[in-house]
Amino acid sequence: MYIENCAVADIKSTSGRSCRYENLNHWGNVGPLAYQLDGTDGCIVWNPTMGSGARGALFDVDSSNSNFSYFLSTGTAGLNQPLGIVVGAQHGPRSHFPVNPAPLVAGGTSAGAGVYTRQEGRVSIQAGQVDLELEIGCTSHTGTGTFVIKGLSAGLAPVSYVPTRIGQVVMISATYAGKHLYAKLNGTGADISVIQVDPATGLETPFPIPAGGFTVILRMSWNTNA
Repeated sequence: MYIENCAVADIKSTSGRSCRYENLNHWGNVGPLAYQLDGTDGCIVWNPTMGSGARGALFDVDSSNSNFSYFLSTGTAGLNQPLGIVVGAQHGPRSHFPVNPAPLVAGGTSAGAGVYTRQEGRVSIQAGQVDLELEIGCTSHTGTGTFVIKGLSAGLAPVSYVPTRIGQVVMISATYAGKHLYAKLNGTGADISVIQVDPATGLETPFPIPAGGFTVILRMSWNTNA
C-alpha cells in the first residue's frame, strides 16, 4: 500500500472489532500518524515494515481501546518511530522468540554469579498471552537468598500481580527434602522466584539458591493485559 499526505492518519478505525492491519509496507511523504484507533476491541497491527517519509507517531491508540496488540519487526524499528500512545500488548499473535539475553539465576539477597552449562529460554505470545519455557543449568553459584530467575523483558510483565501468577518448576541435582516447589512472578518486573512448600505443615518459604550444581526447568503462562 502506498499512503501519502493523510490529514488525520494513514489508517483510522473507530469502534472496530477484531480488525487486523497486516504488512502495511509503504508510506509516502509525511503525515501526522500511521494508525489512529478509537473505541476498538481486539484489533491488531502486524508488522508495518517500511516508511519512506516521517510520521509524527506510529500509533495513537489510547485508553478508549481494549485488547489491542501489535508486532514490530526489529529489522525496521528505526522506520517505526516514534511509537506514540499505545495501550495493550507489545506483541501480537504468532510472536515467538528466544529469551535474549540468555536467562540467568540470581540470589535474592546477594545476586552472585553462576558457572552456566545451559541457558535456554523461549517465549511465545498470542494476543498478550505469554507462554514461557526455559532450562538453566549451573555447576556452581555464589548467590545467596531466594532462587530468582532473571532475563525476561519487563515489557512481558503483567499489568497486575494479583492473583499470583504461578508456574511449574522442576529442580534437578539440588536437595530440597521432599518439599513441593512452584515458581511465581514476584512483582519485580518479570523476575520469577522459586518457592518451596512443606507438605506436612503447608508452610511456604523461599527456595534458597544452591551453592552447588543444579538444573532448573520452568513452564508458566500469564496474560500481559491483566
